[in-house]
Amino acid sequence: MKKKTHENIRLKELIILCLLLQTVCISGISAQNDSLNFIEKYKMPAFSSGVGIGYGITMTGLYNLWYKGYDQSSFHWFNDSNEWLQMDKIGHAYSSYYINSIAFNGFLWASENRKKSLLIASLSSWIMVSSIEFYDGLSAEWGASWSDLIANTSGILLYTGQECLFHDQFITPKYSFHPSAYAQFRPDALGSNLTTQFAKDYNGISYWFSVNLNKTTGVEFIPKWLCISIGYSATGMTGGPSNISSFKGNPIPDFERRRQFYLSLDIDWKSVPAEKKVTKLLFRGLNALKIPFPSLELSNGMLKAHMLYF
Repeated sequence: MKKKTHENIRLKELIILCLLLQTVCISGISAQNDSLNFIEKYKMPAFSSGVGIGYGITMTGLYNLWYKGYDQSSFHWFNDSNEWLQMDKIGHAYSSYYINSIAFNGFLWASENRKKSLLIASLSSWIMVSSIEFYDGLSAEWGASWSDLIANTSGILLYTGQECLFHDQFITPKYSFHPSAYAQFRPDALGSNLTTQFAKDYNGISYWFSVNLNKTTGVEFIPKWLCISIGYSATGMTGGPSNISSFKGNPIPDFERRRQFYLSLDIDWKSVPAEKKVTKLLFRGLNALKIPFPSLELSNGMLKAHMLYF
């Protein structure tokens, strides 16, 4: 039984969609004004209905796009925890974190009750991101993944836990990308151009966890926006659990698959002072991306410095 070849596309498109939805959602929340006061008491039913309708449309579209043309089976599981050196799992956690962020800000706007909003957002986000596994589990060619569910849950817990403990986000997951040399060998799986490589090539993607130094240490002279960031990526991959030797009759070199760990600085854009709503909106969108900075890389026991790492 093999894992879906389109999963890279689905996951990365979800990440990009999350960023766009975050911008749209926050923009809508920020746009509240006196002309909308007459619907004040209907905000929660309206927002909840919108989430439910949007979820239904998304899942229906996903089924027709990805699953309808494939054989169905009884629900079963598939272990894909060894694929892509776990880069896809971190991607699941990253996506879940930002979906939870979108949902929480939306429900908070609608109800103005922090605890209630956080609970509803966390549960609804987990259902939304994890219900895809239900489709996979009923597909004869694939199967539901425990490791995907664990990754989804981890991303939601990272957001929810910080909101419960601090009413703030001290640790923020980030995303960065640079073109790799491996996509040319597997354009179907890793992307045939820069746009699709940004969405599909795990060799060029890095995930980061940026920690706000001012918030965590309480040291006043540290800029409120300054972060230290720990990153993870992998390279040398032309296949999921292992590399392939050829593609469409063309041989592929035997690349070494290896993990890479990084240490860098970053900016917490939510902590950068801004007066205009448009600027605040832009900063919230930027906060999902890792800003290029000098970095240290640890890989195969060797330490390497980058003047500027993307």
